Amino acid sequence: MATTTSLLASLPQDIAREIFEFAAYSDRQCAMDLTLVSKDVRLWTLPVLYHTVRLSSTRAVTRFLEAITPSNKSTLTPYCPLHRRVKHLGIFALGPLDAIQRILTLCTDVQNLACGFSLRALSTLKALPYFLDSEERQPILPQSREYHLIGMSCRDGIPYNSIPSDTTHLHVQLSLDALGTLEALHGKLPSLTHLAVSIQMPSTKPLGLVLPMIEAVLDDASPKLESLRLQVMGSKAQAVADAAINEWNGRDKRLSVVPSPGSLSKQWQECHTGHEQLWSS
Repeated sequence: MATTTSLLASLPQDIAREIFEFAAYSDRQCAMDLTLVSKDVRLWTLPVLYHTVRLSSTRAVTRFLEAITPSNKSTLTPYCPLHRRVKHLGIFALGPLDAIQRILTLCTDVQNLACGFSLRALSTLKALPYFLDSEERQPILPQSREYHLIGMSCRDGIPYNSIPSDTTHLHVQLSLDALGTLEALHGKLPSLTHLAVSIQMPSTKPLGLVLPMIEAVLDDASPKLESLRLQVMGSKAQAVADAAINEWNGRDKRLSVVPSPGSLSKQWQECHTGHEQLWSS
């Protein structure tokens, strides 16, 4: 152990940093352990730990808020506040909403946000002045360019008033009943370049409703829209996707139709580790 320590100490700092960062990226538990090695190693590994954060339970939400809330009591306060380290944030727990609201307020540097909780419920908190029903557009989500609204967040359709108008990448999970909210897409999000829509389809029958709506979105799109990915959910996803591809017959190359992965939240996370591609056609 002493030989290993001496060897690392003899390395140039930039090489030692690459070694520790590689170890931290390779294993999350290792990254957590490395934060206790020294101040320098902690400084190098904290960005790895907090770059991409996925919160899937009430406990995870609560503990993450405790971790990123600034405190004068800690002797390990980082040079850069932890909430400024978060670049990709996925909150798939349904609550507690007051803690989620606080996290969204703190994490202002997020570049990519995924939500699985109810945005309508979040907007009713007294601490928030913005409402989904408001005539005026006042987004309740932090400024970002990429949003993934799945689960409860899109239960009533696409909540346009909660999304900044300069959003460029959007992934939504919609029911067949909420499909009509796509009609307002380009008027509400004129900067959109990439769109992914995940829809539950138990058979090929809904294709008669879905494909005309997708075609209308493509026809009405500005030249900025580069790709539209339709992800078919359900036990017969592969068969429905194949039928959609045959029926579409390459009418617009921007559209790709694929079976949805088993977990949309896991897909979101894997998009940022290089194991999954959502925006490629």
